[in-house]
Amino acid sequence: MNLKLRIILLLSVFIFASCSSETTFTPTVGSKGPAITSYSFGKMVVDGKTYTNELQILPNGTVKKWSPSDPHYILPVDIEEIMSSSIKTLIIGNGANGEAGIPDETIKFIKAKGIKVHIMNTHKAVKFFNESSKEAMGAIFHLNC
Repeated sequence: MNLKLRIILLLSVFIFASCSSETTFTPTVGSKGPAITSYSFGKMVVDGKTYTNELQILPNGTVKKWSPSDPHYILPVDIEEIMSSSIKTLIIGNGANGEAGIPDETIKFIKAKGIKVHIMNTHKAVKFFNESSKEAMGAIFHLNC
């Protein structure tokens, strides 16, 4: 096996291992609303139910499948439902490695409605979500990349 192929193989194994690690979370005692207890690449557990698709959590605690029009970008059209709810804060988990793009037009769309937005990789977004009060808060989570 030539050196280039070995390097590619080693990098592939490293990337897969870093993406597939599971993080477990213990929600803050006394926190209200849904609790995310586990997240790994492509899988999230919310209130004991496993999700393998992108998802959104509405301010009323409803957890729903979320289907962005382009899986690698979060566009204004993709967040219309959650934006039409009564949120004041939106958490965006943009993937395990933070690779789902969020164009400027999406940020402007959110801020034009007077909504605070927190964008971070999904591992950090889950931790932030669990530690937040969830009052008037919504969240969308990209579970892959």
